[in-house]
Amino acid sequence: MLKVPDRLPRLLMTAAAVLLVVAACSEQPTGPSLIPAPRANVIVPAAYLIDTGPGGTSSVGSSAMFSAGSTTCSPQPQCAGYFQYLGGKFTLAHGANVQSVEGWIGVGIGGSLDVYIRTDSAPPTGAHIPGHSLNKVTYAVSPQSYGWKVFSSFNVSLTAGTYWLTFEPVANTGFNGGMTGVAASPLADYAFFADGNNRWVTFSTFSQNPAFGFRVYGESVLTPADQIADLRTYVAGAGLPKPIPSKIDGMLQNASNALAANQTATACSNLQGVIDYINKQSVRKVPASVSGEIISRTNAIRTDIGC
Repeated sequence: MLKVPDRLPRLLMTAAAVLLVVAACSEQPTGPSLIPAPRANVIVPAAYLIDTGPGGTSSVGSSAMFSAGSTTCSPQPQCAGYFQYLGGKFTLAHGANVQSVEGWIGVGIGGSLDVYIRTDSAPPTGAHIPGHSLNKVTYAVSPQSYGWKVFSSFNVSLTAGTYWLTFEPVANTGFNGGMTGVAASPLADYAFFADGNNRWVTFSTFSQNPAFGFRVYGESVLTPADQIADLRTYVAGAGLPKPIPSKIDGMLQNASNALAANQTATACSNLQGVIDYINKQSVRKVPASVSGEIISRTNAIRTDIGC
């Protein structure tokens, strides 16, 4: 195996290798979720929260992902210290109970893979990089051709925000594979961690986006504040005549502010004000379908906060 310059991610060199058919993996889930869901939250049925679409099927131009401790690389013994991890940055608009994650991965030699959710860390200079671990599960991964590798039982609850999903081969397990691009909806940034750098480095540092395939699956957790924010977005895009959108938005903003200050009665009053205001509008100004949606959502929020 040849050592590639430290500044650049290594390419997966598998011209002579034939990747095998998908095989099952075993998982070892870690401890409990980081945040419990409050009673007033709405749990949306599980779905893909992040889905870039699939990556490519050719190893040409792909980025390697392999563990340290190889006994078959060259030159020995120094190449045994070579390793490389890969990760992608994603943002959740709402809190979520994550149930599984996936990567578009090809595996030439099976081994163990640590899968992490990490914080989004802001270094003193440069792009954000993967930070400390929020959740880690170790999986035994078998050889497979390029395709989705599902890492199930990856249970962690996250607040709205930006995170990194990273794939980190476990030393001395022989894992050797990679990820290849062309995902239709790539993540905002990706990163690699190699022995030469001894730290995470983003692909954006080199003005690159490799478009690896990543998926995050689970339940969205909508707080009352989230529901109000979503309703404000709906009203703004409903095409209502002025000044109706601004009137409703003002009441919803006041309700959100009251909730933030733990003033439930005031929030309830403002939400009831939205319903009363809508009921006074003619069908010509507010179509029945729109008024019904606004009233339904507003009543749901009132119920959730205990009005």
